[in-house]
Amino acid sequence: MRVMVLDNDDETALRLTRMLRTLGHDPFVAEARYYLEDLQEHGPFHLVITEIFLKDISGLQVVLGVKGLDASIKVVAMSGGAPPALSDDYLDYAREFGADAVVRKPLDVERLDALLAGIGQADGPHRRPDASVTSRIV
Repeated sequence: MRVMVLDNDDETALRLTRMLRTLGHDPFVAEARYYLEDLQEHGPFHLVITEIFLKDISGLQVVLGVKGLDASIKVVAMSGGAPPALSDDYLDYAREFGADAVVRKPLDVERLDALLAGIGQADGPHRRPDASVTSRIV
């Protein structure tokens, strides 16, 4: 699966990219301010994983923009740097704006695998069909 990754922290984006590759996916790290152009130029993408608190643009704008461009693209909103109460509020907003799942950082391979399975995007040997994270923050 082709996955776009948006995160302020290069190290986090690199770790996420490595985990996605380990799970058999094709990640692409994009700059937040160019995500719409990248979706069109480097796609098709099946999934966008975005930090909710980006520097140049809000992750909420990313959720709306992706879903407005192509509602079939799954979106996962994540957060890890803000105070928990603020993160929870914004992750709830992301879900209301159309995110297919929300998650707190840090992610490890097992949580990422369960997350992908929960939104119905993982189809390889790593899929865990009983994992569901679409209706709660994990």
